[in-house]
Amino acid sequence: MCIRDRYQRRVRGVGSWVHDALMAGYAKLYGPNLVHYLNTHTLHLGREQKAPGEILQLADDKNISRKHATIQFEPARGLFELVVHGKNGATVAEPSTRVPVQITPGSQPYSLNSGTLIKIGSVEFVFLLPI
Repeated sequence: MCIRDRYQRRVRGVGSWVHDALMAGYAKLYGPNLVHYLNTHTLHLGREQKAPGEILQLADDKNISRKHATIQFEPARGLFELVVHGKNGATVAEPSTRVPVQITPGSQPYSLNSGTLIKIGSVEFVFLLPI
């Protein structure tokens, strides 16, 4: 069983994540040590810092840059995208193919679908959209 299946089963067992996402934000990031609702069109992801700012702090992992990636809503296309800034990149896997794809700085923004598994450094989480 892949990590995405474990997360989705755990979420469904807790309650209606679709209802939670509709009530609390545009999308949800869900992982073993991460539950975050996107309440804005842009979210910066990075390493833990002494002075927290407007960055979702993922972990104290040297493989994660202070501002490693951004999840942003692209209104012209009507979807969320992942833009990677950190030199170590990020790995994503779609729910339909489960094939990991490496995203590096300078790559085109990666279109996120509900159920996309994202790995940044040692942190894995699933990007979920309300239906």
